[in-house]
Amino acid sequence: SEHFLWQCPLYLAPRQVMLTKINGMNIGAVDTNDLLYGSENFSLETNKEIFSAVHDFISASGRL
Repeated sequence: SEHFLWQCPLYLAPRQVMLTKINGMNIGAVDTNDLLYGSENFSLETNKEIFSAVHDFISASGRL
């Protein structure tokens, strides 16, 4: 999951969209665990927004 979410050059464009959405939330840095499982440090609404951004990334990658 690390490679797919952060590194694979095949998914650079959808990754940039995902990270732009997440950066727009002004929550600071996120890690793989935050993307996959959410965080107790974020509100439920923020976790839902992160989930949505990750879901959109996976859909855009064609791997869903």
